[in-house]
Amino acid sequence: MNSTKHIFEALQTLIEGELGGLAREAFYGTHTGNTQKYDGSVVTEVDTTIEKKLKVFIREHFSEDAIYGEEEGFVPGTSDFVWVIDPIDGTDNFVRKVPFFAITIVRLGLQTEGTFSIIYNPASRQLFSSFEGGPVYENGQVCLPLGNLVGGRSFVTVTGSNSSAPWIKMARQNIQKGLYQEFGKSGHYHSSLLEHAYVAAGRLDGMLQLEMNAWDSAAGVYLVQASGGTVSVLQDDTWIKHEGDIRELYGKDFSKKPTLFVSRPEIHEQAVSCIGIPKAWQN
Repeated sequence: MNSTKHIFEALQTLIEGELGGLAREAFYGTHTGNTQKYDGSVVTEVDTTIEKKLKVFIREHFSEDAIYGEEEGFVPGTSDFVWVIDPIDGTDNFVRKVPFFAITIVRLGLQTEGTFSIIYNPASRQLFSSFEGGPVYENGQVCLPLGNLVGGRSFVTVTGSNSSAPWIKMARQNIQKGLYQEFGKSGHYHSSLLEHAYVAAGRLDGMLQLEMNAWDSAAGVYLVQASGGTVSVLQDDTWIKHEGDIRELYGKDFSKKPTLFVSRPEIHEQAVSCIGIPKAWQN
């Protein structure tokens, strides 16, 4: 067996087992210790514990890889690979006892060989994954590739952002209304990576991300690409389709916060045409 594939499977076992168990115990318990970060977002004791355990796993198997975690930032490496971790994506849902959150991790490289992505909802026990850009799996079952959708139905799009830029709040609300009028349904479930996984699995049709951090999008972009979905990035107020190296979206030290739209191919051009320049929606 490919040694990297073996490690990928061991990581899935760790996430479904020990780490998922930690998250479920806290989620269904009576208390979740948490503090507020500098940006006003919440971090829980479970976030910190899971990220540390994931880093121990990475250092044991891939000691030369770089790591970018939500709670502890970017740690450079000497290999061509970088891991992006969000130990609990959807923390607000998690602390409010809403069962829509996920443990997420992705290993990115120059080529697809040796790369993979895992998004796991401990509450529903849904595990979405893809290895080396291959099919997307949900709990071991292959998700159908996106495309060839029969017309005549409404589509469901979602919008998200973790940026504090002044223009985003109003623009996001207005874009959401515009997408609702264009496609039929639009909203946000407050766990961007799980929403990405739902796009990859065909449950949602598209997602707009306004200035998103890598930890809230990279693992999901990987799954959408692997499922045959389309990814576009906003550059100089122009939407440009992006294929291949996901790391390019975030810059060398992962400090960039790109605006992205991911979707099934059938609605992509219509959606980005509807969205246009996001900042124009702030008024």
